[in-house]
Amino acid sequence: MAGFGNKPLSNEGTNDMKSLKKQIMTINDNDNCVCCSGIKYENCCKPFHNDTVGDVVVEPKSIVRARYSGYAFGLGDFLIQTTHKTHKAG
Repeated sequence: MAGFGNKPLSNEGTNDMKSLKKQIMTINDNDNCVCCSGIKYENCCKPFHNDTVGDVVVEPKSIVRARYSGYAFGLGDFLIQTTHKTHKAG
């Protein structure tokens, strides 16, 4: 089974889901982004995840892609920060 960043996954000899999840959620800056844009992670969703996008106009599609990859990486704070205020709990 292929993992993110075109790295093969191996769950042989382990039933530990944490180790498998950790193996899935690693990506190098030069790997293709997990959002399937075909762009390297460092030039795609990473600026969103690190809050370094700046004041540029961003296409909604880019935000959706960043939220998808943020979910894949378990970036709960990023998902909460990018949820519209009318849909936030509490």
